[in-house]
Amino acid sequence: MTDRNKRRQKITQEKKRLLEEIVRYNQKPDVDLVDTSSVVQNLSSKADECMIWTWQEQNKGSVDILTKKKLFDQNMVASRLAEEKEILVKEMMQHCQYLKESCTKIQSLMATISVSIQTGRGWDLEQY
Repeated sequence: MTDRNKRRQKITQEKKRLLEEIVRYNQKPDVDLVDTSSVVQNLSSKADECMIWTWQEQNKGSVDILTKKKLFDQNMVASRLAEEKEILVKEMMQHCQYLKESCTKIQSLMATISVSIQTGRGWDLEQY
C-alpha cells in the first residue's frame, strides 16, 4: 500500500506542476491559450490509455511521436545509403584505376620479356 500512496503522491505533484506550467504558458503574449479545465478533466479520467495531452488536443491532425520517429529513421537510412553509395563509387573508381595501371605495367613487362626471348638475350626479373 505504501508504494501506491507514493505513486499517487508523485502523480499529484506532477499534475500540480503541469497546471502551474500551463498557467505560466498562458501568461505569455501571442500564444494559443490552453484550457486548464479540459486538461484537469483529461488528467482526472481513469482511462490512462486514452488520455490526450494538451498539445495533441489542440491540433486534431497531429501525428504521434512513433510515426515521426519511424519516418525520421527511414530518412536517415536513405541518407546513409546515398552517402555509402558515393563512397563506394569513389573507392571502385580508384580500384579500377589501380587495375588499369597494373595491366599497363604487366603488358610492358610481357613485351620486354617477349623481345628478350626473341633476341635470345637473358633478362633479369629483379629489375622490375
